[in-house]
Amino acid sequence: MIIDWETRSKEEKLSLIHTIFAQEVQPLLEQHGGNVQILDITDDNTVSISYTGACAHCPGARGGTLSFIQQILTSHVHPSLSINVE
Repeated sequence: MIIDWETRSKEEKLSLIHTIFAQEVQPLLEQHGGNVQILDITDDNTVSISYTGACAHCPGARGGTLSFIQQILTSHVHPSLSINVE
């Protein structure tokens, strides 16, 4: 579902990212007692996130989980997106 990304406002971009997270990412993380908070998106298409719950202290969050999130965003939203964990 790659959209015309560059013409979207920051709010529209964040809204789409929130929707994809709610559908594809959060249900899986919540099964394990964790979640991700979307903090911001920069002009260079970097999405800032923060892990919450069990994910905040899980060693796998910065490896497999981060890779999974990156893959979901680049395939469902836009291929230029990258993730920054705060």
